[in-house]
Amino acid sequence: MSRKTRSLRTSILLFVAIGLALPALFALPLLYNSYQVEVERRITLQLDQYANILAFGAREPLWNLSPDGVRPLVEAIMSDPDVVTVTIVDRTAGPLMEIKRGQPARQVRETARKVIYKDRELGTVHVGVTGDTVRAQQLRQMSAFAGTALLQLAFAAGLIFWLLRRRLVAPLASLGNAADALARGELSQEIPSRGDDEIGHLASRLEVTRKELLGLFADLENKNEALARELEERQRSEAARRESEERLATVFALTAAPMSVARKDDGLFLMVNPAWERTFGFAQGEVLDRRASEIPLWIDEGARESCIAEIDSKGRLDGREVWMRSREGAGLLMEASARLFRAGNEELLVWNLRDITVERAAEEALRESEQRFAALFHHAPVALCIVDLTHEAEVLDVNTQFESDFGRTLSGCIGKPLSALGLWASEEDAGRFAGMLSGQGEEEKISAWTLSAAGERACHDIAGRRVTLHGRACFIWSAIDVTPIINAKAEVEEINRTLEDKVARRTHDLESANRELGELLNRLQTAQTQLVQSEKLAALGSLVAGVAHELNTPIGNCLMVASTLEDHRRDLQSALESGLRRSTLSEFMSALTDGNDTLLRNLQKAADLVSSFKQVAVDQIGARRRAFDLREIAREIEVTLAPTFRKAGCTFANEIPEGLDFDSYPGPLGQVITNLATNAITHGFETHAGGRITVSAEAESEQHVKLVFSDNGRGIPAENLPRIFDPFFTTKLGRGGTGLGLNIVYNIVTGVLGGAIRVESQPGHGTSFILTLPRKAPQRADDQEGEIA
Repeated sequence: MSRKTRSLRTSILLFVAIGLALPALFALPLLYNSYQVEVERRITLQLDQYANILAFGAREPLWNLSPDGVRPLVEAIMSDPDVVTVTIVDRTAGPLMEIKRGQPARQVRETARKVIYKDRELGTVHVGVTGDTVRAQQLRQMSAFAGTALLQLAFAAGLIFWLLRRRLVAPLASLGNAADALARGELSQEIPSRGDDEIGHLASRLEVTRKELLGLFADLENKNEALARELEERQRSEAARRESEERLATVFALTAAPMSVARKDDGLFLMVNPAWERTFGFAQGEVLDRRASEIPLWIDEGARESCIAEIDSKGRLDGREVWMRSREGAGLLMEASARLFRAGNEELLVWNLRDITVERAAEEALRESEQRFAALFHHAPVALCIVDLTHEAEVLDVNTQFESDFGRTLSGCIGKPLSALGLWASEEDAGRFAGMLSGQGEEEKISAWTLSAAGERACHDIAGRRVTLHGRACFIWSAIDVTPIINAKAEVEEINRTLEDKVARRTHDLESANRELGELLNRLQTAQTQLVQSEKLAALGSLVAGVAHELNTPIGNCLMVASTLEDHRRDLQSALESGLRRSTLSEFMSALTDGNDTLLRNLQKAADLVSSFKQVAVDQIGARRRAFDLREIAREIEVTLAPTFRKAGCTFANEIPEGLDFDSYPGPLGQVITNLATNAITHGFETHAGGRITVSAEAESEQHVKLVFSDNGRGIPAENLPRIFDPFFTTKLGRGGTGLGLNIVYNIVTGVLGGAIRVESQPGHGTSFILTLPRKAPQRADDQEGEIA
């Protein structure tokens, strides 16, 4: 009996050991293979993830050849201890950054990614990882699993041994207690079974029942353990996923460019980085979980729809320029790029933006500045020339007025030394200009005699300044032809000397009148001299000629009357010697009365002309603020422009009522009326005579007056009306027009006078300029200085 029991126990133990060992032996290769596959998969996933992130983040630094821009991203990736090598190679410049750490003998897996930006391959990035962390993590998992399996095998072997022992040695008397224990649900006590009788069979059945119950509970326990292991595995996976998300969030937050993640279908914002918040002025709490249509970012919603359409067709958006706005409403020109990816069942868009507002504004300002300089240079009414100081004063450019004044063509000047053009009439003038050119001369402005290509002499006022153009030292100088002014001055001086000689020979009765006329002529000569000497009085040159022409008539009449009276005086002297008759004396007194009346009327007319001219000159030269009557200013302008109106065959009607008092700047206001009158004569009455210019005014309120300047000329075409106040806009380009007259009017009215101006015109029905002017002009910083001066 004892032998059979030991044989049965040995057999059962042997079969149990074999049954437990065989599955383990078959499972070991599979587990090892699964371990290798999982390690390789995780290392490959980790390597691809870092390579893709680095290739995406290195686009702009490679584009700008700036390794510092990608250094924060590299440092974030190198925070993973598995990453041992990171190399960024530019396609043309070679390696830009190479970081290695660890021992060279370590097993390293490497991969490379091309960096593509705007459909161009900029270079490659290389990333190397060891995978030690992944291997250690998988090894820990395998060790835990093997330990659990060994524990299960040990537990199963011990349990079977214990059951066999209890079955073989337990007394039959305990069968009843065991049955009671089974009834009570106590399964820990073994039911002994000895023999092959009914009790043994019953004990066997009861034992089977107990064992089945124990097996069910054991299975339940095993399932609980398996469930616990699965839960632990899920927790580890979740921790790994959170770690990966934290790394990605760190890279996302450290990116210097504004970035956001949004749903494609409705534009719901899911993520924005700090750079995005700084650029647009919105906090994350104000943006996240809100749609793009709810946040006024896009100035043109159609632009966003166009970008989405391009993404639908190409799967991406590269460098699209779009206009967006900040929270404060400021317009931002952005260079937008986007990528489409899927997360679960949703399609998401990653937007990468770059603010190029300042860059585009600088480019546009530079273009406008260059265009304005070119237009001003070539259409300036004075001769201009630019020379290169680094190449023997080589001529770089001259304008149209230079060609006209000096009789030399643009092609004949450019590229030649200035000294080879033969501009100077004397070596002294050439030396003085050379001193200005070299910066060694003391004079900043000189007057020099020049020679044209035909050998004609002319006097020019020359001024210049050193400038830097495109990195080269240059000298730009201007030349104003003052020959007509000098000739006119000489003629006036000669006339004055002649007049003084004639006045000196007049009789004692006319000395007082001659002295007054001499004083008027001296004042006119002084005003003319000051006009020639000051650049600010250049615009009054034409008025001097007009006033001098107007003075010729009254002065000629005075000379004629004086000569006639001198003849009557000689006749009276002869009559006194031969015997004076009453009729002769009466004729002399009658002639003397008529002559004196004619002299007084003509001298008063000359005095009025000089007084009006003097007031206009003082106002326009000093731009001083004073109180004045608007009608009086218009009358002074009418007097000074009378020769111009007669020459053009037009009339000037002053319909301004008296009593419109101003505290303003009469000089600039007079310049406005003068420019409008000149513009009307030049353009409105170009094709016909008999034109009429009317100036009227009325009080709009206690503080403002409406001044209307109208003519019955040919009018302005509708397409030119929006541009007439633009600088350099003229319909007589190349025929004497500069395009600055109405622009100066606009600037004076809206700036110095503090008013507004608009125009009404129809072709064939004349033109009206409506000015709204404050009676008290805005205060200027130089008002006090002007009053003191």
